[in-house]
Amino acid sequence: MMPLGWVASTRPSAIGAEPSAGVYVVNPANPAAYQTIAAALAAGAAGSGAIMVEIAPGTYTENLTIPVGRRVTIASGSEDPYRAVLDGTITWNANAESLELRNVEPTGAISGAATGAADLLLRHAAVDSTITFTGSKVHIFSDGGGGFNDGYGGYLGGAVSTTGRIALLDTGVYAAVTSTDATPGNSAGVVLHGCQLQGSFALTTAGVGVRLSACDVASGTQTVVFSASAGTVTADQYTLAQLLAGGSTITNGIWGSRTIITAGLELTIAGGIVTATHSRHAIDTEADAASDDLDTINGTVDGQLLVVYASDSARTVVLKDGTGNLKLPGDVTLDNIEDVVMLINRGGTLYAIAPVSNSGA
Repeated sequence: MMPLGWVASTRPSAIGAEPSAGVYVVNPANPAAYQTIAAALAAGAAGSGAIMVEIAPGTYTENLTIPVGRRVTIASGSEDPYRAVLDGTITWNANAESLELRNVEPTGAISGAATGAADLLLRHAAVDSTITFTGSKVHIFSDGGGGFNDGYGGYLGGAVSTTGRIALLDTGVYAAVTSTDATPGNSAGVVLHGCQLQGSFALTTAGVGVRLSACDVASGTQTVVFSASAGTVTADQYTLAQLLAGGSTITNGIWGSRTIITAGLELTIAGGIVTATHSRHAIDTEADAASDDLDTINGTVDGQLLVVYASDSARTVVLKDGTGNLKLPGDVTLDNIEDVVMLINRGGTLYAIAPVSNSGA
C-alpha cells in the first residue's frame, strides 16, 4: 500500500486500483490525507474515471453516498477487515458500474438500485450489514488471501436481498440470502461455492436456478428454501450430504442426483378447495367428514409438480375430474394414507401423472 500521507494520484495503487483510477487516501491521523471517506468520495466525484479510496485502520462513523456512474473501490491495506470498520449506511445508485468494498467491515445498511451490469463486490470483507438492492448482482468472495473467519476469506452476518444474482465464494454465511431474480432460463441465479453455512443461514430464491458446491454445513437447522416458481437447484454430493447431516430443511429441487420434495402442512378442504404452499401435502376432509370432494387445488404454478395423499385412513378424499382445475383419468379416491397422487401444473390445470392406490383398495 502507498504511504498514507499520499492524498491523490493517477498512478496504480499498490492494493489493486485500476491504472486509470484516481487514488484518494483517508487517514485521520495524517493532516495531509483526507479526514473522512465522504470527503475522499467528493473529491473523486469532481474528477473522472474510477475512484480508489484507501483507508487507514480505524472506525469511520459516517453515512456514505457513492457517486453515480463511477467505478468505486473502498479498501484497507490490512488483511484483517475488522481493523477497518465502516460504521454507517452506504447508498449506491449505479448505472452499469461497480462498487467494491475490500478488506473492510461494513456494519450499516447497504442499499440502492442499479441498472445495467452493475456489481456490488465485497472482497475479503466481514459483512455485518444488511444488503438490499434492486438490480445489482452481489458478490461476496475472497481472492485467495488468508482466511480470517475460521479459515474462510469472507464473512456474511447480515441478510442479503436483491432482484439480481448472488455469488458467495469462500465465505462463512450466517444470515438469510434472498434473490428474487426471475430471469427466464437463468440456471445459476445464486451460486455458493466453498462456503460455510451456519447460524441463521437461509436461502430463498424465486425464478432462478441455484448451484451449491464444496460447501460445509454446521450442525443445526439450516434452511434451504425456494419458491415453487424457482428453477432447478443443484448441489454436488458433498454439499448434499453436508446439508442432510446438518439437519437442514430442504424444500423441493434436484440435489445432486436426487429429487427432494419436502412436505408442507396438512391441508384441509374448504368448499372443495385447498391451497398448496409446498410441493407435497396430506389432504384431509372438511370438519373431519367421513368423505369430501376436492375440486380445485390453488397455489401451484406452471410446471410445478405436486404430490398429494390421504391424511387419515378413516376418512375419504375424492379428487374430482373436470369439476375444478383437476384433469384426471376419472375421479380418484384417497381412502388410505398409502394412497398417493402426483400432479403437474400445465397452464393452470393440474394433470394426474401417477394416481396410485398402494393400499390395494
